[in-house]
Amino acid sequence: MGTTTLLVADERLLTLLGEWKYRHAVTTALTTNKSVVSTNLQRHRSTADYFNRWWVYIEDQANANEDRYVSDDDGTNTLTVLGDNFSSDSSNLANFRLSRHQYQSREDAINDALRELYPSLRVPLDDMQLITGNILPPFNFSSSTALRIYTENSGGITKTTTAGLTRNAQASARVVADGADDYLYISSDDYPRLLDIMNQTMTLQCWAQPEVTNNASIIIHTVQSDGTTQTLTSTTACPANRWTLLELKNQVLNDDLETVEIRLNVATHTKFVYFDAPRLIGTTVREYLLPEDFQDGNVDTVDIQTLGYSDEICDDILPRDWAPLHTRRIINDGTYNYLWIPDLTSNERKIRLIGSKPLESLSAATDTISLDGHKLNLLLAYTAYLLYERGIGGASGEDRGQFINLSAYWFSKYKALLSKMGMPAERQTMRVINI
Repeated sequence: MGTTTLLVADERLLTLLGEWKYRHAVTTALTTNKSVVSTNLQRHRSTADYFNRWWVYIEDQANANEDRYVSDDDGTNTLTVLGDNFSSDSSNLANFRLSRHQYQSREDAINDALRELYPSLRVPLDDMQLITGNILPPFNFSSSTALRIYTENSGGITKTTTAGLTRNAQASARVVADGADDYLYISSDDYPRLLDIMNQTMTLQCWAQPEVTNNASIIIHTVQSDGTTQTLTSTTACPANRWTLLELKNQVLNDDLETVEIRLNVATHTKFVYFDAPRLIGTTVREYLLPEDFQDGNVDTVDIQTLGYSDEICDDILPRDWAPLHTRRIINDGTYNYLWIPDLTSNERKIRLIGSKPLESLSAATDTISLDGHKLNLLLAYTAYLLYERGIGGASGEDRGQFINLSAYWFSKYKALLSKMGMPAERQTMRVINI
């Protein structure tokens, strides 16, 4: 699937509206006044005030993303805009776009179209991060340097998707130690269901790729209500720059626990380790925190791995044998969505989730959506409908009738494209305006 930036989507929208021809470069660099000067304007009109009440958007240089209302068009080379003076571009010549519609209004309409057209337009998902019997949540990154629920003790983490630097999950966590024995951890203070492992025999496993040989370990640390601590540390040898399954097998945990921490440890200051999401097996698990993409998406099908060749078959990179799971539901704890499945499956098998999520929202000009080609045309036809539909309320007389006609035209174009692409059309209904 290709991607498209907001600025390119806006270019395609202006092309549909017949306004891309008004995109030019200034011929005198913007400076500390309110003038946009370009001899290219002369090709579009021969009288003054033609571009009055239009909007000019500056694409680049020191005034990038400025969106200004044209108050006066002198009919030759100069547009005067409202607002503060521009910043000086020195001798750099900026590109600008002219439109009857404000750039911010176009951006808002694109984002609203993305929301309203879901699930007709969507990002398909196929995820195998969850593992039966694993009480720990997957690595859900809230940003490129932060995880939900998991916390870095004092150093830093980075989301890593580079081939060879991930194992079972779609992204690993690169943990850089800020001191000796620094660690990424999950605590029962943040994930209370971890307390369910008290007085149980548990196995903790985690794939790790250290920068330095034997520099990674995994730790179960508990504190009882009377203050007694228990710290269990793996001793698995792990060569540098190779994936190793770190293991703490069949560990008997204390009862009456007040705190549980699972730690992914880096021994040496300034060194790093790539960690896959850990798994902790040994107690009954029916609820699994959904991966990040599914938190705002839809789960259409759930399959359970049936066969494999690894010691624990969930470590197969691409399992081939699956069985559909029909009894399941999505539940919410007030913050996160979880997959509930019955306690009918063996532990340490991959759970495959197939579904979709809404397309990305756009704010910066360089932001991208996972969309191109005919589906982008569908989005932009609906965007044009929204632009004109929203202009009806502020229009009067002949302008109002023109906006109504144009909104109807673009809605019909959207419907025609939808039908041509063989996609369902039941969700969208044109909003009827009383004249």
